[in-house]
Amino acid sequence: MRDQLQTSLKVRYPELFELQEETFPIKRWGIEVGDGWYLIIDAILSIAHWRVRQGEGPLTLSDCKEKCDTLRISFRGNVDDRLRGAADAALEISARTCERCGRLGERRKHRAVTLCNNCASDDECKHADRSSP
Repeated sequence: MRDQLQTSLKVRYPELFELQEETFPIKRWGIEVGDGWYLIIDAILSIAHWRVRQGEGPLTLSDCKEKCDTLRISFRGNVDDRLRGAADAALEISARTCERCGRLGERRKHRAVTLCNNCASDDECKHADRSSP
């Protein structure tokens, strides 16, 4: 994800980023997904933020990455079934959302990504260009 988008999440939800330990993948690598999943991540962070504001924290974002073509979000702290359910829902939504542009997409097993038809055809064109002599 572009630095600008990551920064906007850190500004909106500072309490979810401030207690991160150096060993957390999010601290080391940042948010490791495409810009198309920004709104999904924003939605789950808003749920976590609300919980902290209601005194149900502390919560810290520990990891946010793509794994098996879908979004994986992990928290440390007071994680309950509601937050786990929201993270599971984010995973399901990401399986149908283009990681690059955020439009309706599908998992592309041969490329190990979730893309819309436009981004997939662009990707195929770029892939074909690399294999040309």
